[in-house]
Amino acid sequence: MTDILGPQGWWLDETNVDVQKTIKAEEAKLDELGQQVPSMMQARPAKGVNEAMLRGLKTRQGMDDITDGVDLRYLEQMAFGGQFLRWKAQLIGSCVASGAMRAIAARTLAELLIHGQLEGTFGDDIVSRKNLAVFAPYIYRAGRKIGGLNSGDGSFCGAQIDGLRQYGCLPCDTNDLNSDAWPEPQNMQTYRKWGNSNSLLSQFQDAGRKWKLLETSRLRSADDFNAACVDGFKPALICSLWSFTASQRHDSWKSEGDPVYIYKRGREQWAHNMTLIGCVEVAGKWYAIVRNSWGQNAHSGRDWFPIPMELLNDCLRDRNTVSMSIGELDLPDTTTIVT
Repeated sequence: MTDILGPQGWWLDETNVDVQKTIKAEEAKLDELGQQVPSMMQARPAKGVNEAMLRGLKTRQGMDDITDGVDLRYLEQMAFGGQFLRWKAQLIGSCVASGAMRAIAARTLAELLIHGQLEGTFGDDIVSRKNLAVFAPYIYRAGRKIGGLNSGDGSFCGAQIDGLRQYGCLPCDTNDLNSDAWPEPQNMQTYRKWGNSNSLLSQFQDAGRKWKLLETSRLRSADDFNAACVDGFKPALICSLWSFTASQRHDSWKSEGDPVYIYKRGREQWAHNMTLIGCVEVAGKWYAIVRNSWGQNAHSGRDWFPIPMELLNDCLRDRNTVSMSIGELDLPDTTTIVT
């Protein structure tokens, strides 16, 4: 099954890829954050776990041949009647925001279901204004403003992280917020209007700043991601030049009854951000689960694909890769305990 490629956007201008300029901008921003907010840029100790919820997660994973590890996508099944969420596709070079939105949703469910924190979600579906996910164009503009990007498409991992720190996340049901679709517009003109102007960001920043990213850390190896995901239930952004393509059908692994294809590094170059959302063992071998934003059927009929952990390790050690975890969030408080 052929992969369906979509827009990218880990650059000032995806039509004019300047690797060194981009990496220099990333490193400068991350160094700046390390000096300004050092406590935010370090992984915090793992929080307490609701053992019943964790058993439920493991049981669901086991039904798809996963014997160990954590795939945060299965929290969607636990929260949404046994179904995985069907995300709308990224249509412009908004990959940093599109991937961050997915990571924030995964971390939100982890804080509620696994850690049992007294917090509420932004909503309880993935299609309407009462959306679990945050409004993607708001965080897109926040990162682009910090990165000094005011035309074209694209953004940076470090700038996006700082945008989540400074401007927070905007709920889709915020008063006076308009869009043709939630949580990500399917109208490219609407998306670019947000991406290239501060006026809408300024209009809604008071609402967005109520809920911010409190913790992140840079991942430089597969072990780093294993610790973040399996021990801490934290997804991550991964910005790189690496492309991936289906290599072989797994001998036994099936997901929802359909075969799983293992991916390898491709020959093309993707200046792209995706979401690291799982670290799992199947048939004695460990894999990273990579969720993409190109639509539900982009990768062998799915919006995700697995890669061997040793391949993830090579990617994370590449000097042109930047990967940041999405850790603790400052979410709206509630008095209800999720059980």
